Amino acid sequence: MKYYFVYDRQTGEILRSGACPDVDFDKQGQDGAVVGEGEIKNENYVVDGVPVYIEPPPPPPPTPEELATIEELEQIRLLQRVMFKVALNHENRIRALEGKQPVTAEQFKTTLEEL
Repeated sequence: MKYYFVYDRQTGEILRSGACPDVDFDKQGQDGAVVGEGEIKNENYVVDGVPVYIEPPPPPPPTPEELATIEELEQIRLLQRVMFKVALNHENRIRALEGKQPVTAEQFKTTLEEL
């Protein structure tokens, strides 16, 4: 049994890894990928034939359009929270007029989710 890792020849990115019978070792590389022998843990690239871990780059900052979308979504979430509180308040006022016990926010949320 041999441990192996398969990586892209151009980028060095490890595509997959595993273990296979010795006779199947050479069959692990496909489509121009390179097969290396050895067990890897969290390595994600191969540099000079050696598996290494390279920290991925941080994501790029959001574009102005993405920022506008994020701000819009935050405003929608805030409005939804306010609407929920108003609806819960009204529900409990009606229940009080009917002589019923008030519902908790969790009960009201569950009821709304079931609609």
